[in-house]
Amino acid sequence: MSHTGPFRPGEETEARLQSIELGPFRRGDETLLLQSPTMSWGVYDFTTLTAENFPSSGGHFSSVRGHRYLVTLRVDDAIGVHNITLDGSGMFEAWTEPDYSTPGSNGGTQKAPELLPASIPHQEFNSHGAAPRVQDLIVVMQPDIGVWEYDLLSCGFHPWGTTGSHEYFAVAGLMTFIGTSSNEIGRDSSASLTTSP
Repeated sequence: MSHTGPFRPGEETEARLQSIELGPFRRGDETLLLQSPTMSWGVYDFTTLTAENFPSSGGHFSSVRGHRYLVTLRVDDAIGVHNITLDGSGMFEAWTEPDYSTPGSNGGTQKAPELLPASIPHQEFNSHGAAPRVQDLIVVMQPDIGVWEYDLLSCGFHPWGTTGSHEYFAVAGLMTFIGTSSNEIGRDSSASLTTSP
């Protein structure tokens, strides 16, 4: 449930406090009503078996080609997580995969003559019933493989060259993940994380 204007200590009425499910909320915990959700990122490299944690903004990790990463956006809120969104996009230098289908092609590749956009599928979480205190979303790609792998970031099909339309894949460029969240009383937060080879 959202309320207009910020809460100020001492302004909370019984009606307001009873209009949301605060779980083990104790009188005197009014500062909880002033806080926005806490957001953070986690990145796990399946190849090196190492993990990194990043704050809500300013984080960056290097995408090593051929490595697979589990990228997680975590939201923590004492009152309850109501909504989370997760998106990612960027502009990239892109190449086709090696072509062995045409006689004499010898696995040649073709570079796109301009930077191409690419993005991951939009993801969203909405609470139904009791809102969780902690909720994660995982970055997925298309097709939904549940992990982040730079080499598999498709920039779509384009008709450059002499052999028809080909699919191009990102080889250089900055991907920016963007997350937003809100709690049960409408307090908002945002987060961002970047990656590049």
